[in-house]
Amino acid sequence: MIETVEKSDLQTQKELVSRVVASNVICKSARLRDLFLYLCNRVLDESVDDIHELELGHKVFGRPEHYDTATDNIVRVHASLLRKRLAEHFQTEGINEPLIIEIPRGNYAPIFRKRDCNTIVSDLPESHETPVSLSLPISLEAEAASIHLLPNAASNPRTEISVWKFRVASFLALGFACLAVVLLVRTLNQRSHGIRAFLSSEPTVRQFWLDVFPQDASTQVVLDDASLDFYEEATGHPVALAEYFDRSYVRPAEEAAAAKHLDPSFAHAFLLRRQSNFAGVNLVSRLAQTTGALGSTANVQFARDFSFRQVKSGNIILLGTRQSNPWIQSFDSSLVLRWKFDPTLGIYYPIDRTAGSSELNKFHADAEGASHDGYASIAFLPNLGGTGSVLIVSGSGGSAVSAALDFLNDESSMSQLHARLNPKTKDVFPYFEVLLKVAKGGGLPKFTTIMLCRSPQPVADVQTVSAELHR
Repeated sequence: MIETVEKSDLQTQKELVSRVVASNVICKSARLRDLFLYLCNRVLDESVDDIHELELGHKVFGRPEHYDTATDNIVRVHASLLRKRLAEHFQTEGINEPLIIEIPRGNYAPIFRKRDCNTIVSDLPESHETPVSLSLPISLEAEAASIHLLPNAASNPRTEISVWKFRVASFLALGFACLAVVLLVRTLNQRSHGIRAFLSSEPTVRQFWLDVFPQDASTQVVLDDASLDFYEEATGHPVALAEYFDRSYVRPAEEAAAAKHLDPSFAHAFLLRRQSNFAGVNLVSRLAQTTGALGSTANVQFARDFSFRQVKSGNIILLGTRQSNPWIQSFDSSLVLRWKFDPTLGIYYPIDRTAGSSELNKFHADAEGASHDGYASIAFLPNLGGTGSVLIVSGSGGSAVSAALDFLNDESSMSQLHARLNPKTKDVFPYFEVLLKVAKGGGLPKFTTIMLCRSPQPVADVQTVSAELHR
């Protein structure tokens, strides 16, 4: 007979949940962690005893409220994996726990019960997901050598560029995310007297950063996925947020790569790597200094480990473009700027969704690439749950992204921006979206020009823009 735990032991159950969440078998997967916490909170905090698939698909995995569960099995797949992980935990790390947690089949409400002392430890599940921790890539040069063109592909210039991008990716799509996390942890609590003094003397800049890094909460910094970015560039296959979140984009990766005459097995393996672009990593190290000077805290996460629940709560910084960081797609309805990749020149450039079809490419470099001016976009928006703010920083390259941060740290630039936005209150910095043009060879604010400035509001999608972006 299974002996369940009395309701009076609520605190004991919550402490157990906290230990399970921190365990190696659960903390490595953001999706399993979110699912487990949601289920436990519903039972322990709301006293429900019946949780169904449709609710979980909508609340945890971001599916439409009445989606078709018959054709979309994301909840069943993750629930099955969660059951295995829980069994593994209580047979390894949690072997001495007097209570165990189980997820019944047919009803996802967790059951807390006392451990059966006669229970025999069974074989542990074999598979493990890739760890959440970001790691440096190993033996990149050896793997780069495995890339090759299929027969008759050399005459296709776009294919040659794609292969070149994959080669460069293996060497330069830096796995510095781990370094960035270490750097942030080391500097987050340091009080840089110089930066603190600077912020004290720049009231508008300080006001903005306090809205980004509030002192009473931790901000989530989400690094972009360089592997995804290079895959999309090389294959021309865009990945939607829903595909990215449930990993369904991985399955057709080999077919998409083969269609572009790339080594399918390498493309698949490369896509699974955890790598972030240097521009984002460099930005993290600079943001760490600001955070420390303000006495605030922040956590760094890889885009692949972020979740729908997190995008609806607290303050967030999203780095990269909507291609390299699909979470930016969550805010498409409020942004007029999109970034398009030109495979011929190997660059990203901004598109204004409100512009006419004849002006869609007005920020594009000329055919010979003579114009090397960079562009960066900055968006400061409310999060999807209305409980915090989101800062999105994108750019055509590392220097442009760095210039964007210089702009945000320049008192004169931020004061002018504040005045242009004409805020109703001076207590908080108003939300905005700006496009900056960074002159060739320049990075300081004096080399930066505001090309577009607006207050965020819903934007109707333009068919010509959608077609242009996916062409």
